[in-house]
Amino acid sequence: MKMSIIALENISENLGKPSAKVSLKQTIRRSITFLRRSLYFLGLVLSLICFSSFQAAQAATLTAASPAIHAGEHYSAITTPEQALMYWNSQNLVNTWNNIIIQAKTGDEQLQLMRQSGIFADDVQLTFDFGDQKIVLNGLDSPEAHEFYNSFVNPLKKNRYNIASNVEAVKFEQDSLRFNFKHFIFFNDHLSVVGEDQATTKRIGDRYQIASAVMRIIYFDVANGY
Repeated sequence: MKMSIIALENISENLGKPSAKVSLKQTIRRSITFLRRSLYFLGLVLSLICFSSFQAAQAATLTAASPAIHAGEHYSAITTPEQALMYWNSQNLVNTWNNIIIQAKTGDEQLQLMRQSGIFADDVQLTFDFGDQKIVLNGLDSPEAHEFYNSFVNPLKKNRYNIASNVEAVKFEQDSLRFNFKHFIFFNDHLSVVGEDQATTKRIGDRYQIASAVMRIIYFDVANGY
């Protein structure tokens, strides 16, 4: 009992000392700082959860609204190193194509970059399917190609960026791969074009090139691009 009384007296004396007051203030400050950080991280986590939920809902809406034009196809599994190399090169071709679209300011420039990139065969056939209208372009230097690309790209003045999905292998052959992918074009952060596409990559020697591609435009609203 005497020891307890002495201990209490020592604590009382220490509380009155400057060092004890400083230590108490530091403890309070640290507690407040810890509380603030905890609340900040809690708010950050909640924001990320809400944002992820919004993205998932938005993606689900796009998927549900998009017609499954290749629904009857069975995707092909990669079973050999050669197929893996074909798939990997096809993905790189799509990524390069996507970057060309982002860079070009005019239709002529886009066609020039497409030719210089070497990712397209000389006799590549590009088909744009708008539902009620199909535009077929044979080669990248035809008058029809220049007319189409200039009529679409040249009037667009607003900032844009593109997203291309991963490719989905449909059919492997000895020197080719038919695959599906999607592309999305945004103008001023507004989704303006959605395409469900199918292309064929061919290997010629040690080069891989896109031999043909069909772009089925399932959403088209470029009013935000002008």
